[in-house]
Amino acid sequence: MPELACPSSLEGSARTDPASLRQHLSAATGGVHRALDARYAGIVDPADRRLYHAFLVMTHASHTVLEAWLAPHLPDAVAALRPVLTQALEADIAALGLHPRSPLGTRDPQSGPPFAEPMPFSLDGAFPLNGKGGLPEAAGVVYVLDGSRLGARMILTQRRRREEERGPRLPDGPMAREAGGAGPTRQAEPTEETRRAGKPGRAGNPGEAYLRAAARPGPVFAAFDALCPALRPGDHARTSAAAQAAFKLFERACPLTLDVAS
Repeated sequence: MPELACPSSLEGSARTDPASLRQHLSAATGGVHRALDARYAGIVDPADRRLYHAFLVMTHASHTVLEAWLAPHLPDAVAALRPVLTQALEADIAALGLHPRSPLGTRDPQSGPPFAEPMPFSLDGAFPLNGKGGLPEAAGVVYVLDGSRLGARMILTQRRRREEERGPRLPDGPMAREAGGAGPTRQAEPTEETRRAGKPGRAGNPGEAYLRAAARPGPVFAAFDALCPALRPGDHARTSAAAQAAFKLFERACPLTLDVAS
């Protein structure tokens, strides 16, 4: 693991301000970020299962590649400040019975049946930093991965709101009609259990382990902020390029997942 150093030459005006760099990265990646948001806007509706399944498969494939690249480039002290969410994604994929293809283009015997089929090409090759990079690039990748937790919080909140508005659906039949239902689907009143399900740390619907893990309280950019003092202003272009490459990887994974998410 690389050591995190903040040389004396970085003191004063040469030190990188985390908030300013995040603002710069937000502007640099805004186009592809907005495109991804638009592509998966419908996942806030729990009824659109196919799109949500595709979102999980895409997110897992991208996280697998990026976390594998990030691990040897991130100092241990910084790695301890951020959650790695690939296991939560794997749990969702297993819970929903999805069959995504291996993002590295090879069979992974340790991952079990959900990863039985490789992708038609190696998604790993779509990330240009494979095998190279340093702390500036690590900061860009961390910005993208950890920043996605903010989106996950919004998604989980909106899905819960939609569920409360709609209410649990009860099937039609004698028991449903005796309970006051009419028609093929009757709306039931939301319960305290369903209201609590969307809160971090509460049990929720199957296939939402990633959203719940990502939505846990805590500073989202703690690892990114810890990296910034080690970055010179001249490093910012490398950080920006890495963040753009990470977003492009997510974009590249999108069309590969729609046919394997059912």
